[in-house]
Amino acid sequence: MKKYILIFIIILLNNFSLYGSSIIYETNFYKIDINDEFIDDGKKREIEKIKILSLYDILNNILIEEDLNRLKKIINFDVEVNFLIKNIIIENEFIGEKKYSADVKINFEINEIINLLRNNNINYIDSFSPNHLLIVAVTSDLLNEGLSLNNSFYKKKINQLGLIKLIVPKLSTNDRFLLSYDKIIKKDLNAINKLSRKYNTEKAFIILLNDLKNKVILDISILDSLNSTNNIDTVTFNNNEDLGNNLYAYLNYWWKKNNLIENSIIKSKSCLIKNSNLYEVTFINSKLNTISQVKSNSLKQISLGYNINEIMFFGKLSKLILKLSKYNIYLTVDDKKNCIISTIK
Repeated sequence: MKKYILIFIIILLNNFSLYGSSIIYETNFYKIDINDEFIDDGKKREIEKIKILSLYDILNNILIEEDLNRLKKIINFDVEVNFLIKNIIIENEFIGEKKYSADVKINFEINEIINLLRNNNINYIDSFSPNHLLIVAVTSDLLNEGLSLNNSFYKKKINQLGLIKLIVPKLSTNDRFLLSYDKIIKKDLNAINKLSRKYNTEKAFIILLNDLKNKVILDISILDSLNSTNNIDTVTFNNNEDLGNNLYAYLNYWWKKNNLIENSIIKSKSCLIKNSNLYEVTFINSKLNTISQVKSNSLKQISLGYNINEIMFFGKLSKLILKLSKYNIYLTVDDKKNCIISTIK
């Protein structure tokens, strides 16, 4: 009986991790509405449009703009898209004499998309960022505001539709006690860390927003897991622009650009996988096998309490370490450059 329970758990873990890795490649339903024309011709034409739109939805998500533009010059999407499609789902279909309507969704083969990018040496990213706390201090001629409901920036709408994940503070009295306006301006590391711990994150964006008459200037820094603040950039937006969503787009681009998987780089690492039971080693391997950065994961040696696997992967090891940490799996390299993987930090 225990054997069958274990097999069920392994299958469940594999399916869950596949879902987690594929959500970035999810597509939407598109509406078709045709009137007063040949139904078959119109339906075919609209589905062809939806194929391209759906593929662009994915590519806009996992590529930076300049790489997407480069890919457009290399391949013919009208032809290539048909080799990438897994299936087409049609729902709410209505067929009349001169009217046709339906909701259409195109699903793609994830591996085929990744192979297309690798074959054309296009870097990509298919992982969400860790949570980043969004700390904004506004300075203007009229007032200075930190973590307050009066802060004009926090009244802006932010649609988090990309890969960067932001946490907006609750702007409570306790938030202001931990991190006052003056401490934000000074980038007080101790105070920023206290607020970050409150929101259970090791990362935060510290943004000093100077609100001028016709423009806003944003000095953007980041608190990283090394407990230091580093300046990212200074950017300027017009006052009449959608500030919240423009900032989100900038931060999303920054995250993607700095975490791309370099398809031109292939590395191999022999890693000791520590485990206390079959469940644990299966869990670790299931996560490794569903990370697209990993090209292969081969078992080389089995011993009591640990296995040795040869892991071949694209890009930098640091990015693989980050992906594994999201599952509470920790890859470390000791002083002798030995690679060790375990669920214990």
